[in-house]
Amino acid sequence: MNDNWKRLLTILVAVLLPGLVTAVILSLIAVPPAQAQIVIYVDDDTCPAAGSGAQNSPYCHLQDAVDAAHDNYEIRVAAGTYNDVQTASVQQFEGVYTYTQVAIITKSVALQGGYSPADWQTPDPAANLTVIDARQQGRGVSIVGTTYVHPNVVIAGFTITGGDYTGLGNPAGVANRVCAGTGADCGGGLYAYRSAFTLRDCIISDNVASQNYGNGGGLYFRYSSAPLQIENSRFINNSAADSGSGGGGLYGTYLAHPMTITQSVFQDNTAGNNGGGVNLASNIEAPVAIFQTDFFSNTAVT
Repeated sequence: MNDNWKRLLTILVAVLLPGLVTAVILSLIAVPPAQAQIVIYVDDDTCPAAGSGAQNSPYCHLQDAVDAAHDNYEIRVAAGTYNDVQTASVQQFEGVYTYTQVAIITKSVALQGGYSPADWQTPDPAANLTVIDARQQGRGVSIVGTTYVHPNVVIAGFTITGGDYTGLGNPAGVANRVCAGTGADCGGGLYAYRSAFTLRDCIISDNVASQNYGNGGGLYFRYSSAPLQIENSRFINNSAADSGSGGGGLYGTYLAHPMTITQSVFQDNTAGNNGGGVNLASNIEAPVAIFQTDFFSNTAVT
């Protein structure tokens, strides 16, 4: 029955049999059931078994869970060290770009670390240390959008460390619009492009954007697609050390939506140019609010 006939029948029933109006409307309008949030589980203690992502059979590798997820999935990650670095090529408006990291995310998902296999309900990152370690072979996490697809990602309860993106940016001669300058190696720990993120209860430490040229030792973002939030997180001992680089802890550009940093710490980060702790460089078109956040011993040449 098409919509016009449904409306006509409802009107006729309302005129002829008022007491049945409610029942008829309910029978004609399909009410979809509520959709439960889908959860995928990861635990490196299950390696080398690949796992299926179920609670009783978690994935071994973080990237397997990300690949299996769809928008609005939640990925719960048990304590452990996740350090499988791989490359991935993404077709973007600007061209095809290759990214190297432990996990690359191109959809809107939530990653929550700090779980124990004995309790998949209550995360405790302090007790259940969950580490993404790139082992100086790439970066921890890349969040990559396109002109038309803008992932909005939650990352909570992780330590992201060991990133070094030296020499891994797109090669000289390729217009590298996804970073800053041809061949630049941006984002040592975490990288976000044409996307949005919430970073909560995380430690971003001991990451290097590049030994050559690259901004954002701990975190680099470009072209925000929704509000950005950093909550209760620490950026410690990250580096963008080349003489032309900025943002030892954090570097951002093309901020089109509000950004909020609350109850966080930037400490012992270094930049070869400017912004030892934070450098919001250009095209900042939205307000930035920083609350209850401490800056200690960050250094920059200018």
